Amino acid sequence: MKKKTGISLIAVILYVPLFFSVSEAQEPKITVFNPLGQPPAIARVPMAPRLTTLEGKTIYIVDIGFTDTHQFFTEMQKLLSAKYPKTNWVVRIKAGTYFDDDPKLWAEIKEKGHGMIMGVGH
Repeated sequence: MKKKTGISLIAVILYVPLFFSVSEAQEPKITVFNPLGQPPAIARVPMAPRLTTLEGKTIYIVDIGFTDTHQFFTEMQKLLSAKYPKTNWVVRIKAGTYFDDDPKLWAEIKEKGHGMIMGVGH
C-alpha cells in the first residue's frame, strides 16, 4: 500500500508542475500600428463675404455633370434671369467628375465672376 501511495505521490509531483507551466504560459506580445496614421490638422477656409447686391454682378451656375441635371440648371438660369434681370447668370459645365479639378473654369470665374452656385446633383 505504501508503495502504491509513493508511486501516486511521485506521479502527482511530476504532473503538477507540468500542468501549471502550461496554464501559466503567456501569449507572445505583439506590437501593431494604426493604419490610419496621424492625419494632418484641417485648415479651415472661411466662406467668401456675402455680396451686398446682385445688380450688375455675374454669377456662375456650375454644373458638375451629374446625370440629367443640365436641363435643371438651364431652367434655373431662366428663372433667376427673370427674377434678377440686372444680374448676368452664366451656366458652365465643369470638366471631369465632382472630385476632379477644373483650373480653367476656376480661373474664368475668378476673373469674370462675382459669385458661383455649384450644383452637385439631386
